[in-house]
Amino acid sequence: MPLVELSLPVTADPLPPEIEAFCDDALARSDYLLEARRGELDAFVPSDPRAIYPALRMLAEHRLLPGNMFCEWGSGLGAAACLASTLGFAAYGIEIEPELVEAARQLADDYELAPVFVCGSFVPEHLNVEVDFEEFAWLDTEGEAAYEELGFDVDDFDVIFAYPWPGERRAIDQIFLRTARDGALLVTCDTSAQVAVHRKVRGTRK
Repeated sequence: MPLVELSLPVTADPLPPEIEAFCDDALARSDYLLEARRGELDAFVPSDPRAIYPALRMLAEHRLLPGNMFCEWGSGLGAAACLASTLGFAAYGIEIEPELVEAARQLADDYELAPVFVCGSFVPEHLNVEVDFEEFAWLDTEGEAAYEELGFDVDDFDVIFAYPWPGERRAIDQIFLRTARDGALLVTCDTSAQVAVHRKVRGTRK
C-alpha cells in the first residue's frame, strides 16, 4: 500500500476559546471575500478549520510527527497554516491567487501568528500529473516558483495539508507520493469536514 492511513483517537473535547474565535473569524473572512469577489474566486472553497485543529493537535500530542515542518497546499486564507503555527509547527502556505495570499498574511498578522505565505503553484515545476488542468487550473505548474521563494523543497516538509476538490484527490496523492520524503504525513479534509491522515512509507515508488 503506497500510503498508510493513520487512525487518530476520537475526541469530543471542545476547541479552546481562542481557537474557536479564530476559526469563526477565518470563516467569516472567507465568506466576505467570496461575496465581495463573487464569480472571481470560484476556485476558492474554504475547508472547516474547526475540523482541522483537533487532528493537528492529536498528531502533535501523540507524537506521530516526523518533524515540525508544515505546508498547506492551496492555502487560500491560510487557516490551516495559522492553526499549525499555534501548535508549534514551522508553518508555510502556497496559494496561486495573489489576493488570497494577502488575505492570509493579514489574518496571521491580526492574530500575531508566524506562518509564511507565498504566491505560486504547489505543484513542483516539470512534474507530470494526471489531471485536467482546465478543470483544476490551480494544479498547473506554470505559476511562480513557490518553493524557490520559500527556500524549501516538498521533501523538506514533514506534514502536508490539502483540501482536495472531488476528483482532485488522485492528483494530490500523486504529487505527494512523487515528491514527499519517506515518513511524511498527508493530512486532507473533505467536503464533509472529515479529516484523514496518511503516511508515506519507506520504499514507496515515486
